[in-house]
Amino acid sequence: MDRVVAVFGGTFNPIHNGHVEMAKKALALPQVEKLVVIPTYRPPHKDAQMLATGEDRLNMCRIALIGIGDVEFSDIELARGGLSYTYDTLCELGKLYGKRAALMCGGDMITTFSGWYRYIDILKMADIIAFRRIGVDNAQFDASVEKLRSEGGNITVIEADIADISSTEVRAGEWDKIPSKVLDYIKEKGLYGVK
Repeated sequence: MDRVVAVFGGTFNPIHNGHVEMAKKALALPQVEKLVVIPTYRPPHKDAQMLATGEDRLNMCRIALIGIGDVEFSDIELARGGLSYTYDTLCELGKLYGKRAALMCGGDMITTFSGWYRYIDILKMADIIAFRRIGVDNAQFDASVEKLRSEGGNITVIEADIADISSTEVRAGEWDKIPSKVLDYIKEKGLYGVK
């Protein structure tokens, strides 16, 4: 079996326990050789209010995921600037690693995937690791997976119940949903108004 590089992109504003669970599940897959974590510069589908700097978000990812396996951290989207489109990132990663990518997607992302920029090209370039998430309608998730498969997508569904956590909830004060060392960093830097 040809092994792949799992690509974990996101705003990570901040990274939370759900992200950490997803990273561990991806690394446990036999086809995954390594994980590359890529914070977005500016997500095309999200309002970027209270967005910590790219450097801080990258540092928080390092703190949260260090020691869980073969993980690399990339600033390619931060360095590129502008809106962060997955298609552009996969083109760059193909040149860097010379291996097929496997794009990690939460259930909410799977249900909107067909609206992504050049999504058919993404399906040709990369496998998809789809995480069923609590809080995402199962029927909608399954229909979206089948649609993407019918369009040529090679999709692995992870059935583990990943905690339904959002970074928005964390920033609103649910600090128990992030690794304690990440909270220490947030306090040290005074991010999100936390002292």
